[in-house]
Amino acid sequence: MSDMLFHRLDAEEHAARELVARLRAEIAEAEERLAELAITRRTAAQLLEEAPPGKPTASEGSAEGRDEGHTQSSTDGASESTESDAGSAPGGQPGTRQRRRADKQQGPQHSGRLTELNRKVVTLVGSTDRPMSPKDVVIPLVDKSAPRAEIERMRHRLNRLVNKGYLKQVGPGLYTGAEVDG
Repeated sequence: MSDMLFHRLDAEEHAARELVARLRAEIAEAEERLAELAITRRTAAQLLEEAPPGKPTASEGSAEGRDEGHTQSSTDGASESTESDAGSAPGGQPGTRQRRRADKQQGPQHSGRLTELNRKVVTLVGSTDRPMSPKDVVIPLVDKSAPRAEIERMRHRLNRLVNKGYLKQVGPGLYTGAEVDG
């Protein structure tokens, strides 16, 4: 009798493990799709912010495309002003240089490409309806046992993502997705 009971328990346990594995695979696919949508939304918002009020000319679009891929440095400011002057038509838009300076002063901008883990972190934190702590992020993405060292590494990762403009810190150790105006 007990052998039959244990055999049945083993079968149910095996079925439950298969269900968990299948659900984890579905969650991974959904997270991947969510990450793609978040990146698309941010890209569209950035493009809309950078677009001039009128229809952009081909030279304006190419100059802005070159600006987008560079990280900020002391030499970018000089090249940016010449590109904006060269990209506008004679008697073109006044204030283009001031608008770009104002954009830089508004806050951190997204810089560079995200690693796979950073992309997952941004997606996870941005998709929740409440602020998340580093431990909340570590458990589903990195390690279920969440050792202290891993939590501290995640805290540093989250702070770097805040500095790059991908996340927002709303309290001590609490992070949310960065708001995209538009």
